[in-house]
Amino acid sequence: MPLFIVKILYGLILFLLLSFVPQTIVAQPVRIMCLGNSITQGDGEKASYRFPLWKKLVDAGVDFEFVGSHDKNKWGVNSPKQNASYKGKTFTNVNEGHWGWRADHMLNGNQETYPPEGKLSDWMKQYTPDIALIHLGTNDIFQNQPIAETIGELEQVIRGIRAKNGSVSILLAQLIPANKNDNYTDNAIRDYNTKIVALAEKLNTAASPVIVVDQYSGFDINTMLADEAHPNERGEEQMAQQWYNALLPIVRPMPVSLVSFNARVTDENKIELNWKTASEQNNAYFEIQRTLDTTKQFSTIGKVNGAGTTQTPTTYTFTDATAPMGDLFYRLKQVDFDGTTTYSKTILVSSSPEERMLQVFPTVVSGKPVTIDILVRMPDAPVTVSIYTINGTHVKDLRGSTSASGHYSYEQDVKELRGTGLYIVQAIVGGKVLRSKFIVE
Repeated sequence: MPLFIVKILYGLILFLLLSFVPQTIVAQPVRIMCLGNSITQGDGEKASYRFPLWKKLVDAGVDFEFVGSHDKNKWGVNSPKQNASYKGKTFTNVNEGHWGWRADHMLNGNQETYPPEGKLSDWMKQYTPDIALIHLGTNDIFQNQPIAETIGELEQVIRGIRAKNGSVSILLAQLIPANKNDNYTDNAIRDYNTKIVALAEKLNTAASPVIVVDQYSGFDINTMLADEAHPNERGEEQMAQQWYNALLPIVRPMPVSLVSFNARVTDENKIELNWKTASEQNNAYFEIQRTLDTTKQFSTIGKVNGAGTTQTPTTYTFTDATAPMGDLFYRLKQVDFDGTTTYSKTILVSSSPEERMLQVFPTVVSGKPVTIDILVRMPDAPVTVSIYTINGTHVKDLRGSTSASGHYSYEQDVKELRGTGLYIVQAIVGGKVLRSKFIVE
C-alpha cells in the first residue's frame, strides 16, 4: 500500500479516537458587587446604603446576591442590620467596602490596615460580579490626591473587574457632597464628578456598559449626613434610591420567568441557544442579540415567537448558523405585545476552533449532499480539500480559502463520487493537515 495512504489511514484512526465535548455556559442569579470606602462599608451604627438597597431589590423580586470578600463593617464589627430578615430573605452584609481606602489602595492594597484586606486582584479570585456599584474617590480628595491620577486609578479598577468578567455592568457614582466647610472640597468633588462622566464615556461598551449614577444631586448635606462625610439613615435611603433607579432597567424581572439560558457549540460548528420559561405574561417574542466582543454594539440575529400568557413551562431553541470564531456574547430581548422590552443577562460562549477544525456531516449519507466544514484561526488562508476512497483512490480536489473569520464550507454532491463506501477527507489549510471521513450508502 502506498505510504501516503498509510498516513491517511493512520490519521483516520487517530481521528476516530478523539471526542469533541461542547462547552455549555449557563446564566446564574445576578451577582452585585458594592465597591467603595467607608460610605459603602458602614460601621457598627450605620448599615450604609447597601441595606435599604437590598430591601428595594427584594421588593422588586430581583433574583440577586451581594458579593464581596467580607461581611463586616468598620474594624470588623457586624452591621447593625447583620442577618436581618425581610420577606423571607436574609441580609448577609457581604460587601467590598473598605474604610479609609483610596482608589490606589484598591489596586495595590493598603499597608495601614491590619489584618491585611488584600486588593482588587485578590478579591476577583474569590467571585465574579455581574454588576459593580462603585462609589470611590472621597478619601482621595480629602487627602489632596491629584484628581487626574485618581481618575486614572479608577479606570484601572474598572479594567480589573472586566478582566474577570468581560460583560460586567459598571454603575459608576458621582460622589455625594461633603460638609467640610471649605470651598476646596466641594469644588474638587464637582470637578471629579465631571471627569467621572468623561471616564464613563471613554470606557462604555455594549457588552460592558458604564452607567453614571448621580449621587451628588439631591443629596442635602444639612439633613443627610451623620458627620462631614458619611450618610445618616436618610442619606443612606437617598443613595439606595439612586442606585436602585439605575439598577432596575438592568435587573428588572422579565415578564417571563426565565429558568435557564445557555449556549453550546454544536458538532456542525454552530452555536445553539436554549432557554426555558416557567411562565409568561403578554410575551410577544424574543429577539436574539449577539456581539462579537466588548467593543461592538449588539445586533439582532434572530426572532422567536413567545407563548403570550401562560403558566406552562416553555422551552425555546435558536441556532446561530453564522457564528464566527472566538468569544461571543448573547442576550435575549423580550418584547411584550405593547412594545415594552426587557433584557436577559448576557452570556458568553467561547467558540474554540481547536475543538472543531474540520467537520464532515452527515457522517452517513444516502442521496443527499455531504457538507465539508472547516473553522480555524487562520483568516483568508488557502484551502485544499482532497477526497479519497478507503482504498486510496483519489476522487476529487476542492480549492478555496477561509473567510475573514477563518471559515470554509462546501456541499459535496455524492453523485459525483464513486458509489457507496467509506470516503476519507483530507484538508490542507495554511500548511495544517486535517482529516475526517464519511460513508455513502
